[in-house]
Amino acid sequence: MTNMADVPPPGFRGLSPDLPIRFYHRNLPHWRQDGATYFFTFRLADSLPQVKLDELAEQREIWLRAHVDATEAEWRVYLRALMREVEEILDRGHGDCPLRAAGSAAAVDAAWRHFDGERYDLFSLVVMPNHVHGILRPYDAHELEDIVGSIKSFTARGINRRIGRTGPLWQEEYFDRIIRDAAHLRRAVQYIEKNPVKAGITCPCWTTPRWREWLGST
Repeated sequence: MTNMADVPPPGFRGLSPDLPIRFYHRNLPHWRQDGATYFFTFRLADSLPQVKLDELAEQREIWLRAHVDATEAEWRVYLRALMREVEEILDRGHGDCPLRAAGSAAAVDAAWRHFDGERYDLFSLVVMPNHVHGILRPYDAHELEDIVGSIKSFTARGINRRIGRTGPLWQEEYFDRIIRDAAHLRRAVQYIEKNPVKAGITCPCWTTPRWREWLGST
């Protein structure tokens, strides 16, 4: 009998061992593969307290010194641990949390849906008070970093204007990961849908109908 958790929904393609992977590095490493589907997280500029940022920076320097020639697998282990730690802090609602306001959250949600089906397939999205999670597959000629950068720039102008503030809204760096397979995808979608419940808040959460059907198919 086929395990439905291993059957991907329409439009999904996981990490392919037969296709080349591009790599670039800022504060965090990023892997790219044509046609792949990504889980991504970006956060507000004030969503982590400075003392925690300093602590994370020190931990990163220690890790880099111990992993001068880090492999991709070692990077992935490090990033999973890092994001678990960051997620716990984000869910506590640090910072001004302008996305807690329905109008600002709706603006972010609408910005992501605007080019859905034109520049990418957006499969799942949650707008938390101080960060955003999503899953998407960029179309050819549209890189994930360009998509995320454009959304952040557009929404920052609108939200700053809406709440009467100036200065950077979003943290410049963001986290992304290529979804490996259908089982990994299922865990990522479930994480997005459960994130508001885990944090004890009500947030806009959107998943395409065909993915909701697939998610409940076990």
